Amino acid sequence: MSEPTRTGVPDPVLPGADGPVGDAEPEQGFLRELSQFFIVPSLIVLLCVGVFIMFGLLSSENKSARDFLQEVRTRRGGDRWQAAFELSRAIGKQPERGADPRLMADIISALHQEGREDPQVRKYLIIALERLGSPEGGPAIIEALGDSDPEVRLHAARALGTLGDVAGAAGPLTGLLDDEDPAIRKVAIHALGRTHDPAAIPALLPLLEDPAEEIRWNAALALAVLGDGSGVGVISRMIDRSHLDKVEGITEDQKVSAMVNGIQAIYLLKDASFSARLRELGEKDPSLNVREIALKAAESLGPR
Repeated sequence: MSEPTRTGVPDPVLPGADGPVGDAEPEQGFLRELSQFFIVPSLIVLLCVGVFIMFGLLSSENKSARDFLQEVRTRRGGDRWQAAFELSRAIGKQPERGADPRLMADIISALHQEGREDPQVRKYLIIALERLGSPEGGPAIIEALGDSDPEVRLHAARALGTLGDVAGAAGPLTGLLDDEDPAIRKVAIHALGRTHDPAAIPALLPLLEDPAEEIRWNAALALAVLGDGSGVGVISRMIDRSHLDKVEGITEDQKVSAMVNGIQAIYLLKDASFSARLRELGEKDPSLNVREIALKAAESLGPR
């Protein structure tokens, strides 16, 4: 498969995976964060990694997050967005640097002031709010969903997916489901599942019939997180190797990720009708990862 693009089949993000399986003690590698198993565009990760490599050496380890925020306020042009990047990086590397109780409010102020003319500044300030990890930054991030710059919208949606349970996020996120950028649509679907708000369900249901396979997958997974089994038909195809083999451009790793995600959705829904299929996967699938997770999910569902 060629280099991932924002319009092609994305490289699925494998979930972390510790979690309960029946009454057994949680085991490493299974269901760590069930609500984070979405298939989202790898370009987001690639862009962030690339920028970190490019500018990692610019960071001074002796500077605090507030020092970088001050530079956002005083620098100009490219120096300003680089300062915003360094701020987000400092918070990400050493969260204790964000312990300043006023830091979030001041970042939001900078987002509205110094970020007005530069989408790069806005993007990295949104990432900084995401990395602070508090839903208190939610209103400012929700506002950024309407930004004129697609990268800002994408990162705002991703931030809401990371924070989860941000009050009032579901409605604005549904506004991105018609975005012309498919990457933004996929991340918005992921974030809607993470809101755990049943109000998102009506907006997700039509996406089960979307022409794009990855949109259908994400919608089915989001609905499963929300406790809605309407996407079981899509999920059934996600764990069907014969179907995945027909998906143009998909890699073996992506097939495995799709199957793992589908199995985890079945686990979430407690759908015992899949028990026999999961046991078959657990015995015959060529992927050890799929076999292990399928067997554990089947055991949790019981015989059928």
